[in-house]
Amino acid sequence: MGTTVTAQQFMVNTLKVFFRKSLIALITNNDFYSDAGDIDEKSSKSIRSKNQKFTISTLYSGGWTTYSGSTLSWNTVKEVVSTLVIDQFKTFNDIIQSLAYFKSSVKDPKSSVIEHAGGKLRELVDQAVLDMVADAGAGNWVGTDYTTGTVTVTVTTGAVVGVGTTFAAGMVGKPFKAAGHSKWYRVVTFTDTTHITIENDSDDESSSYDGGAISGGSAYTIQANTKIALTKTNISQYFTECQVALDNNSIPEEDRWMVLPASAKKPLNAAAEFNKDLEKSFQAVVVKGVVQEAAGFRLYYVPDSWVNGDNSSGYECPFGHKSFITAGYGFIEPISIILSKDNQTNYGDMMKGLYGYGLKVADERRRAGGKLFATFSIS
Repeated sequence: MGTTVTAQQFMVNTLKVFFRKSLIALITNNDFYSDAGDIDEKSSKSIRSKNQKFTISTLYSGGWTTYSGSTLSWNTVKEVVSTLVIDQFKTFNDIIQSLAYFKSSVKDPKSSVIEHAGGKLRELVDQAVLDMVADAGAGNWVGTDYTTGTVTVTVTTGAVVGVGTTFAAGMVGKPFKAAGHSKWYRVVTFTDTTHITIENDSDDESSSYDGGAISGGSAYTIQANTKIALTKTNISQYFTECQVALDNNSIPEEDRWMVLPASAKKPLNAAAEFNKDLEKSFQAVVVKGVVQEAAGFRLYYVPDSWVNGDNSSGYECPFGHKSFITAGYGFIEPISIILSKDNQTNYGDMMKGLYGYGLKVADERRRAGGKLFATFSIS
């Protein structure tokens, strides 16, 4: 019984540290439900097994129309469904040299063993969340665009033939839009400097292209193909571009966030445009140990190494609204302690547990997220 209580205390205090520090509860949503059709909301979100599947449902109505006194024409609500899978697993398996000492340590939520366990879990999970920047909606990428030459696009196939272009393999996955397109697409394959293929910005359907034919000689844009160098003098301009990207998609102004590497602090804090905003939010936010607020975003800083890229090739900084990334997470197997007398592999007491999580950006929610591709310096 004592070991069970100790294991529970360890698990509870570890999760307290995890949630106190982690981004996952701050910038993601849990708008999903169990395929099993559980009625109870808490039960329908319960993480119970590896590779467990949940449904993400996005609804669209026909909206408001002008009434002229005639018979109403009813709109059908459109439902778009995506699937969240619990497909990432982290195991905790330690040998305890002194169970008595361990029991004493876990009672203190600030003990080194608790801080390490919760902090390491936060590091692993948060880096997985930051990797979701790859699913930022095409059209919402902010950096240095590529527009050299002109293109022709073939109907149905999305084959792009360039004239005067120098396409590169690194362009795969980046947003593409040609004059004549009504929406953004993304580069799916690279063949050579004058041949690439584009597809719909979608992961929940088979690869396809619905943008029609684009005639030869058309201008085009490959968005944020290379980094933008942000300094105290221009960082405000590009933060505004991030705002506008979400504004153009009618994303709510509330619950917007941006995650930045620690290197971004210096130019941001030195920017004249943000000094007033940062000072205003200091007492209410920074002093309380939360985040800064600037340009309509809540800013979260993480170690440089957690963000994709570096300060030479450029950091891939995610920004968006809380509706962007859907996350499910929890213990699949709770922490338990195996006493040495029951341990067949060595002579120590053992502790183990399995934590699982899944992350998903539904196609219909890609527009709620973006990528700032940049380096940071004072000048």
